Amino acid sequence: MININKQGIGYTDYGDISENQKEFTEYLFKTRIDFIIDCSKVMPRKKFIKKLFVHQKNVQKCFVIVISPDYNLKFNKEWNIVPSKIEAFDFIYFEKIQREIRD
Repeated sequence: MININKQGIGYTDYGDISENQKEFTEYLFKTRIDFIIDCSKVMPRKKFIKKLFVHQKNVQKCFVIVISPDYNLKFNKEWNIVPSKIEAFDFIYFEKIQREIRD
């Protein structure tokens, strides 16, 4: 459901969890990790993304959305949107460094 790398960053492809959104959301909310959701192949509803974003913001964890540049959609300016999985991991690594510096 969520792949967690050795740095503790969670990653999932939305296409893999689109049928089990409730179960996925419950699991993510328990883990409290920095998280990447890949929506480059299948696009979820904004309501679902907003729910994840609000949770991640409340637990002070990073949330990055991978969306293909081919999608010409308007999203919340607060959302961290990148065009590739590599950039998503880089974004979170930088966020973690910033959190460590602030602490």
